[in-house]
Amino acid sequence: LKLQFLYLIGYLDWPHSTTPTKPMVRVAVVGGGASGASVVAHLLRAWRTAGCAEALDVVVFERDAARPWWGGAAYGTCAAYHVINVPCRGMHLLEQDTDGMERWLRGEREAGRVDAKWGVEDTHIPRHLVQRYFEAAVRDEAAGAGVEVRQVREEVASITALEGGVRYCVHTAAGRQEECDYVAMCTGNFPPENIPCRGGAAVFSTSRRYHKDPWRLFRDETAIPKDAAVGILGSRLSAIDTLQCLQRRGHRGAVHVFSRKGLYPKENAGQTASPAYPFAEEVLAAALRSPPSAEAWTVMSDVKQDGAAARAGTAGSWFATSEVDAVWRRLLAVCDRMEAAGENWQRAVDALRPYHNKLWLAMNTEQRRLFLQAHRDEFEIRRHRLAPHTLRRLAPFLANVPHHRGGVAGVAAASPDAPIVVALAEGPKVTVDHLINCTGPQIDFRHTPPSPLFAQLVRDGLIAPEPTGIGLLVDPISGRALAPDLTPAGGLFLVGPIRRGTEWETIAVKEIRRQGSEVATAILDSLRARGAPAKL
Repeated sequence: LKLQFLYLIGYLDWPHSTTPTKPMVRVAVVGGGASGASVVAHLLRAWRTAGCAEALDVVVFERDAARPWWGGAAYGTCAAYHVINVPCRGMHLLEQDTDGMERWLRGEREAGRVDAKWGVEDTHIPRHLVQRYFEAAVRDEAAGAGVEVRQVREEVASITALEGGVRYCVHTAAGRQEECDYVAMCTGNFPPENIPCRGGAAVFSTSRRYHKDPWRLFRDETAIPKDAAVGILGSRLSAIDTLQCLQRRGHRGAVHVFSRKGLYPKENAGQTASPAYPFAEEVLAAALRSPPSAEAWTVMSDVKQDGAAARAGTAGSWFATSEVDAVWRRLLAVCDRMEAAGENWQRAVDALRPYHNKLWLAMNTEQRRLFLQAHRDEFEIRRHRLAPHTLRRLAPFLANVPHHRGGVAGVAAASPDAPIVVALAEGPKVTVDHLINCTGPQIDFRHTPPSPLFAQLVRDGLIAPEPTGIGLLVDPISGRALAPDLTPAGGLFLVGPIRRGTEWETIAVKEIRRQGSEVATAILDSLRARGAPAKL
């Protein structure tokens, strides 16, 4: 009691705990979709496996208050008819857990939480089941690592570099500030760019009949009356999702589709027991110099040996422009020939997939523009395919949907509540009650970045847009963002679709899974380089 009295009057200092406080490593993840799930899950697994001595604090920011965690735009839909375009056996979240998706799905079926018709391995399951699996995987990894992942539904407004880029401060629109050691940008797909207006641009921008984000539209069944005339801009995967939505809701009004080439995506024919088609070797040998230069094959065989200028696509190409053009022309010609013969043409596309990123890296800016203008549309409908039988189920609905080819020259509306007039590049004007933009995500960060956050990052020189307007530049080994001078950032990482400036293949789960693993590895390597203690 006497000692307590002496402590209280300040004569003696209170004894302090002799237990040292663990150093804290803070990681911010901007985006709570599939890319964010990959980074968080891989980081938690790597942290637990490495036996890191530091405490780990992970905070994830998601700007969309209505979207389920870890679903993003693609897997956040709740509609059972929106199914994944590939068999579920390739949808595992963790690189080391190759049967994770199948194991989870099997357990959910046995527990009666998933319809028994959704089988294992070859099933094209509803996308919302993928979101549930991602959520379970992140939860399990957090429990295994003993880390509580903080999930914040606030939009990130800006990110500032501290101490010369050694640390960062994340600022949200609501006023929150989080200082952290590393930031992973996992923002996923942004809504499409706005379309050109023909007079009255200010009026059209406030139109209540123009739907810039089709994914928000899927959540509101009352947004478009069933008798309304509807226009759909674009004819790729999101347009097919929109058409399915209208069909399932029993839409009775006229529907118009507008696109440049008048092409719908091809269907996925599924796996085949026949041997792999030797397309990669055939097309490269036929299209490239014979024998190819040593520099060219260095790029084709080992992406890790590329220089920074090659990553940016600003150096002189290792290929002649005619050779690059020949690669894509030959690919499309082989696909057409195989399809006409009733063969599984998708084997040709899949055989070249391991080379897509390397071809993209090897092309200079001029050659990339040529590909985007001349071959992209024909290539994309074969590369990003629909689940089997999707078009067959849509056929009765599509029979009454005119597909206007040639693109849109502009749109106009007399008032925010007035019908929208679509001026075609080729053909008469079409008036619709509602217009849905399905032209694909905005990925041009050069002039008008898709959000104030990316505008600030570009302005401050923390990130660099790709010269042709396709995504951002990134170091393909570590996933670090590249500055305008092509130097990698210290702790700022890019994951998912925004990496397309350097990696053409960057939107599928296969690539997002790899990128999440690479970011986790880079963070742990960085801590070792800084001298942070870890039990390895």
